[in-house]
Amino acid sequence: IVARTAPSDGQLWKALPIVLVIAVVVGTVNGLIVAYLRAPPLIVTLGMNSVLAGGLLASTQGLAGIGTVAKGVAQFAVGRVAGIPVCLLAWVVATAVVSWLLGRTNFGRSLYALGSNREAAALAGVRVLRVEAMTYVVSAIGSAIAGIMLAGYLGQAYADMGDGYLFTAITAVLLGGALITGGSGHYVGTVAGALMLLFLDGLLAVLNLGPAVLEIAYGCVILVSVGGTTLMTRHPRR
Repeated sequence: IVARTAPSDGQLWKALPIVLVIAVVVGTVNGLIVAYLRAPPLIVTLGMNSVLAGGLLASTQGLAGIGTVAKGVAQFAVGRVAGIPVCLLAWVVATAVVSWLLGRTNFGRSLYALGSNREAAALAGVRVLRVEAMTYVVSAIGSAIAGIMLAGYLGQAYADMGDGYLFTAITAVLLGGALITGGSGHYVGTVAGALMLLFLDGLLAVLNLGPAVLEIAYGCVILVSVGGTTLMTRHPRR
């Protein structure tokens, strides 16, 4: 949307609110389906991703490129402030905000309680449905901002530009110590997991190993993490 409707900086004030509103709507729909219908979260999010991808394909009539981004968006992704990359500063700010949100607010504590045991959280007074739905809204807004930054980094937008990062993101979360079943983990651990994957990517490039080996490594990390989570769930004392 930003690439198609705001090719110049003067039009960003129109496009950015539209993107954020769409993100809130998508997050709300996902959250309501998961919270009220108790549908599997992974299936819901994958289904919504398919709906959005199909809508984007229909609106662009199958064109590979959607459009070029405004200079301000590109500067936000690849620019520098006092020699420091803007994207790095944004990452530091996001880490601080999310860490504070999860560790210092009632919403964060309620979210951990919800992930640990839904029924116990409800008995403890946590507004389960509200917290669960709000989580998807916050996630959708974060995804929209990340998509804008990715388009700025690439200088243009195309339909499947974020698909290559799907399993990378999952792997970083699992590698950072978060349980796939919920209730455990921290955003700082996810940051550490992302840095470890970045190091692994660079190491494989130095060793002249192709992307196939990297995909295999990601898959192994996911399998080991899921296996470890299953063992911890079945044998908590171990």
